[in-house]
Amino acid sequence: MQTFLYFFGHGFCHQLPSRSFQVDGLYFSVCSRDTGIYLGLLLAIVVAYCLHIGITQKPSRLPPLPILLVCALLALPMALDAVSSYLGFRSTTNAIRYVTGLLAGIGLGTLIVPSLFGLSKHARDDRRIFASAISFSIYLAACLLPGALFLCLYPFMGILAPLIPVVAFLIILSQLNLLMLSLSERLLPTGNWRRWIVLIALSLIMALLEIALLALFREALFALLPTEADPWARLGG
Repeated sequence: MQTFLYFFGHGFCHQLPSRSFQVDGLYFSVCSRDTGIYLGLLLAIVVAYCLHIGITQKPSRLPPLPILLVCALLALPMALDAVSSYLGFRSTTNAIRYVTGLLAGIGLGTLIVPSLFGLSKHARDDRRIFASAISFSIYLAACLLPGALFLCLYPFMGILAPLIPVVAFLIILSQLNLLMLSLSERLLPTGNWRRWIVLIALSLIMALLEIALLALFREALFALLPTEADPWARLGG
């Protein structure tokens, strides 16, 4: 299992053991900050869909400017934590890395959701998502609660805990591939459920290939460097 986790995140993260969560002797496939980012992105998309589940004509425009500024500010704690700790001004912890990554992921995910809604057959390009402060506050709270619960409960979740970021990243990467494929007029779903299935399957295959190719690329780089350059080598891979 550790080898699988190691390979899965190898092309996307430095994977320093000291900066990664572990449970039952298993290190997560990515660092604590990336774990927060991936979960934040996934929660943003899932919560937004749940809040709009009864709305046929989903909004496909970005939120109003004040909410966009809030989304940008959500990435600020991560930037400050990373820069201040890397420069040696202060020390940080995996919990802080995770929380700041979670906030940044939610902020970024909020900007991706309208594009995903835009793939819907009845999407409204004249309607903004989270047009009011109240709706955005409910959405933000609904994202933060499960993110905070994961931080508190992951030590008791066993093997399931390190698999959650893996699944989250796979879904996020597939969603981004779906958006990229949908840029083609010929591949646009336009409400056809068969085309949706084909596009989702193709997006998932692309995600798996991207993960594998980047992991192999990093392995090739480490092959040219001393074994000690790879922090996971000391763990036996």
